[in-house]
Amino acid sequence: MVNTDIDNKIIIQSWNDKAFSAAGIHTDVLRLDLLHPTVSGNKWLKLNGYLQKAIKEKKAGILTKGGPWSNHVHACAYACQLLDLSCHLWIKGNEKQPTTTIKDCMDWGAAIRFVNRSVFYDEQAAQVFADENNLQYVPLGGSDHTGIQSVTGYIEALALPSYTHAVCSVGTATTFAGFAFQQNNFMTVTGIESGTKDGQLVEKIAAWQTQFPHKKLELLFQFSFGGYSKYNEELTAFMNELYLQHEFPTDIVYTAKLFHAVKQLAAQQHFAQGSRLLIIHSGGLQGNRSLPPALLQF
Repeated sequence: MVNTDIDNKIIIQSWNDKAFSAAGIHTDVLRLDLLHPTVSGNKWLKLNGYLQKAIKEKKAGILTKGGPWSNHVHACAYACQLLDLSCHLWIKGNEKQPTTTIKDCMDWGAAIRFVNRSVFYDEQAAQVFADENNLQYVPLGGSDHTGIQSVTGYIEALALPSYTHAVCSVGTATTFAGFAFQQNNFMTVTGIESGTKDGQLVEKIAAWQTQFPHKKLELLFQFSFGGYSKYNEELTAFMNELYLQHEFPTDIVYTAKLFHAVKQLAAQQHFAQGSRLLIIHSGGLQGNRSLPPALLQF
């Protein structure tokens, strides 16, 4: 663990709802969103391995990419400031309209480069730039072996209670893999796809399934509310109700869809009676700043 102000702590809260009691299941929430107010949730889990590698290999800093409201770049910029590493961010967006997320990153000293779609998805160009400038490259969402192992190691160190299911939102599926790779917990890992329409997700999970034939790895696509970052009045009303009843704040891109899906799946008897679910709250609440003011009651 690199030296930051982020604690290696575990916060599990029960989520009691009549839908769960009717289905005969027990549901807890792993509050990764409470790890740190800025380096929130699974972003820290994924970044930790890259930061350790950068320090060990005496890199000058980090290069990574993301959208204008990206939780990933936001967390990375702050962590680099804490560790006195330079931070280089390639942003897919309009430089004439910087978001509050990007303004935060600038305030923390990140070097921002706005790029078009072709450059944004050019992994070779990013790696060349990183090599030429002695930077540790972190792929989009931390979605490679280093990111997965970082999540796996962090979760193993928590020594969680025994659960039949881990349920998480899926963007790049790095967090999904981190829980799937837990040898002695979570015989079923359920991913709620957030609407990225990433065609490689199915292939990734199929490959991991062959590594863990004793587990069930499933990816569900029907809860994206029309696509990545898409939402409607039903979803925002659910977010407000969830917070007012249980004090679980959620974000519009990932965790709101996750919590909504869990309730729907319970009502559909997707989980067998007696199942013990751990819902992964992956943080990312800063992205809600993209919403109209006063739309959310938290």
